[in-house]
Amino acid sequence: MLPESLQRVYNSNPVVLVLTASIAMVASVLVIFPKLRRWITWHLMSMYHQLVFYYNYALFILYMQFVLGIGMTLIGLVRPLNPANCKFVRVFVTFIRHFLSFTVEYRGKENILTDDCFVLLSNHQSLFDVMFLSDVWPDRCVPLMKRSILFKTGLFGPMAWLNAGIFINRRDRASAIETCNDTVHTMQTRKQRVVIFPESTRNMGEKLLPFKKGAFHIAKQGGFRLMPVVVSSLRPVVKYESRELVPGRVVVTVLPPITPEEDKSVDELLAQAYDAMNRTFVQTNTELIIGESRMKKDD
Repeated sequence: MLPESLQRVYNSNPVVLVLTASIAMVASVLVIFPKLRRWITWHLMSMYHQLVFYYNYALFILYMQFVLGIGMTLIGLVRPLNPANCKFVRVFVTFIRHFLSFTVEYRGKENILTDDCFVLLSNHQSLFDVMFLSDVWPDRCVPLMKRSILFKTGLFGPMAWLNAGIFINRRDRASAIETCNDTVHTMQTRKQRVVIFPESTRNMGEKLLPFKKGAFHIAKQGGFRLMPVVVSSLRPVVKYESRELVPGRVVVTVLPPITPEEDKSVDELLAQAYDAMNRTFVQTNTELIIGESRMKKDD
């Protein structure tokens, strides 16, 4: 028998009785059928992660286009074509990183170069890359990007140009060679660094794509050292297929610098950098997968 007070509630409001009975029925079914319970739980968590993904991705895009875009455009107008403006980008992207569900571990910071001129190499996976590089991005370091970015990315392209970004037309070999030569001259005369993504396109695969030669021609021609940086796979935390942004750990590793010795060809420089970066990429991802599996077993 129900207490008299509850009985009065149910008699006065049958909806409450129906809701209570429905909840009790659902709870009983979930207890009796654990597979159904796990299926429902999985789908609810998936929906939650999708909502988090859309919210954070929209926040990131809006921030990059309006806050970073407008902010850095104003700075570029006040200090046009000044490579020192990159320090403000670090402040902006570090700020937005705190709103996203990533734990970033930096390794090999002792390998960060302090040379007046050098080439920073990094693998390229998504729009989020710049956030992970912020803590190892040196002063007076500007990106070398494909020319289409200048016209097809809203405020980002003009903002990057105003702040000394370098654009290369990879479809025109003669133009690309001229850009590389000009980059060497600019780096030497203005004492600046350059960051290049040698894969030349976004890659979320299990290993790095073959590298393009531009970065290594610049390093060889100018005698600049290379600073390889490897960002672990974002696939466990940024799942574009299912539209999920899952809290997780990202490892950023700064490898020992590579010196363009006189007897070393461009192809040998490229092979040395690729082997070191790809090996680190695969090893770090394997380490993270094993660590995650152990955590799940402990749970």
